[in-house]
Amino acid sequence: MNLDAKGNIYIADMLGGHILTYRPEGGDAVGVYGGEKNGFNNPSGVAVGSDGHIYAVEQSMSVVQELGADGHFIRKYDPKCRPTHAVASGDWIDLSCDRGLASINVKDHSIQLSRFEPMSSRPGNATGITYGADKGIIFLLEGSTLRMYTIQH
Repeated sequence: MNLDAKGNIYIADMLGGHILTYRPEGGDAVGVYGGEKNGFNNPSGVAVGSDGHIYAVEQSMSVVQELGADGHFIRKYDPKCRPTHAVASGDWIDLSCDRGLASINVKDHSIQLSRFEPMSSRPGNATGITYGADKGIIFLLEGSTLRMYTIQH
């Protein structure tokens, strides 16, 4: 789940294969987006970037699809890992992955894989991701353990 700047709610519907959008006050979905093929294969996460675009994590395909604010397909990203969840901050979409973290820059469309020092601090398969009040701190949920990392892009 993610919110855009207007408070609209975006939900990755894994079973239905779509990204659903709701108004802040709730009610019926006002948008149903299916990405490049009009239906996702296990969308597990969604984030709305500073550019207003929707970034849908397609876990089964190990890709992130970028959609315009109206839901039309723009491009696909291969983060070189198996992404599960996404969170947006400034010009970045950060992804929890089976290999730690990956980041997509929404301005130049580059992808970075995170480095961890020491390597033993690298997260496993996170089941949740969010930023703290300080946007330089990211939290990952692994099972019942909440891990905190300082992130630098």
